[in-house]
Amino acid sequence: MAAKKETQSHINTEITMVESGSASLATPAQGVVTMAEGTVLHDFDLRPAVVKLAQSTSASGTPGTLVRTDTEEEYEELHAVPLRVQATRTKWPETGFSRERLPECSSDDGIRSVIKLPGGTEPRFPNQICAKCEFQTDSPWSVPEGQEYCQPGYKILLMDIESFEVYGMRLNGTSASVARPLGARPNLRKAVMRLWGEKTTTERGSWFKLKAKAVRQLTEDEITEARLQFQAFGIEFDDNS
Repeated sequence: MAAKKETQSHINTEITMVESGSASLATPAQGVVTMAEGTVLHDFDLRPAVVKLAQSTSASGTPGTLVRTDTEEEYEELHAVPLRVQATRTKWPETGFSRERLPECSSDDGIRSVIKLPGGTEPRFPNQICAKCEFQTDSPWSVPEGQEYCQPGYKILLMDIESFEVYGMRLNGTSASVARPLGARPNLRKAVMRLWGEKTTTERGSWFKLKAKAVRQLTEDEITEARLQFQAFGIEFDDNS
């Protein structure tokens, strides 16, 4: 069980950008931009269609595929437009990996912990400022083995460029440091991102990491549809980005 826990905690996401003409589609991010000030993305915003990268420890899905959890459809890759990236935090109990385990504490905005956990239970640290928590860290991979920590992560809203359907994804662990470009660069919200899983093997074990690559810019028709989806989630679409 310990090996599964260690492998699960090192799921990674790598963002690779491509050039569009002479201008790059991405530049170094300074932080995550929330386009509708004060808007928080809660769990219910992700319920219509959640997509996960399947691992060997996952309850369903072929490892390495992107799985839609409500229908269990599997995708080798998705082409999508990022609508929003929002920081989160999750403190898991130090009891070893289990699909049934529940978090001890969590935050829907990466700033303050929730008052109630899923199921209505009270978190270990209710309504606390994350930055002041003794378990807060932005680099979980550097935490010594056996030491407790709160895992940073992100919730991402993506619009499938083929169906124009909106999906939600969660990225945790080391993926937190590379998810920022999707939310911090406005010009990426006019780019189609190719998402797929790639197997990684190190001395720590093997797992699949999510990779993302900007492959092209949106067409005018796609921009029109993206604008509607942005607005449906209370996000401002910047025509000048």
